[in-house]
Amino acid sequence: MLTAAEKVIVQRARELIAPPDRWTQGKAAENRDGCQVTVYVPAAYRFCAYGALWRTALELGSQSPADVADCIASKLITGGAGRLSTINDSRDGHRKVLALFNKALKK
Repeated sequence: MLTAAEKVIVQRARELIAPPDRWTQGKAAENRDGCQVTVYVPAAYRFCAYGALWRTALELGSQSPADVADCIASKLITGGAGRLSTINDSRDGHRKVLALFNKALKK
């Protein structure tokens, strides 16, 4: 079960990738031109599910945002970040990720 602080991260990550043009597959983040960038750069515009968790943890001041994203991913789904990426990158991944985030926020 997610802590209150983790739910804030999931909610904000969900808001970040809810518009289809802000979501991506196959990379954590990309700029508006579709080029891969790190989640740390201001030019990052589109995110995968994991990248959105990571970016949100970073924006909320985490000193180890990747660790926070890993922890949340492991609570969202068995298999953690690797499994979350598989879902994100699957057919209809955007819908599946949003549903997974919604389910976690209801618990």
